Amino acid sequence: MALVIRLAPSLLALVASAALASGCDQGGGQVHGELLEVSSCRAHDERRIFAPFDLELDFLGTELDVETLTLRFAPRLRLTPPTDTLVVIVENLRDVRRVIRDEGLVTLPIRASVVHDPTEVRVGLALLETCPASRESLAGTNGTATFRSIGADKGDLVDGELTFEVVDMRTNTIVGQGFHATFDFEVGLGTPYQQFNDPQSQRH
Repeated sequence: MALVIRLAPSLLALVASAALASGCDQGGGQVHGELLEVSSCRAHDERRIFAPFDLELDFLGTELDVETLTLRFAPRLRLTPPTDTLVVIVENLRDVRRVIRDEGLVTLPIRASVVHDPTEVRVGLALLETCPASRESLAGTNGTATFRSIGADKGDLVDGELTFEVVDMRTNTIVGQGFHATFDFEVGLGTPYQQFNDPQSQRH
């Protein structure tokens, strides 16, 4: 399965019609934010404030490219209608798993920056169902990602949590506060899945 990645300086790109290497529906998780402001939701000029913002996570898709693991969490496997998606990208997977094995967990910074640091976790949020007209490029920043288990092979566990703020990468404005995500999945064989807001596709 081929993964097409275009690198750009923001989190705006929408990457479609690709398949995940593996996926699962064995497990669950949720995203909770105290506040999320979207300047265009169901119409381009419709401003919406979610207080709180909540997203249930019932599906995980994983894709491993060398030592970079992309996790895509969504409320469901079916793509029709398009679904909101949380994307988490972890680099240096072998080193991350070694720290977990030695210390029981690993905590990494979450930042959204033009100059990417491979020791940082990248997070993207796509509101394709909740706000289909949204033009925001929403990324996690000023936070941490803690993993107690992580992997991409069938039977691996993906267990962790995130705390972060949400920034609109177009304007470098904080639009979401008090975000916390938890997830606990077992990776299984997957089916074709559409890639949405993908931080890995955001650099030239």
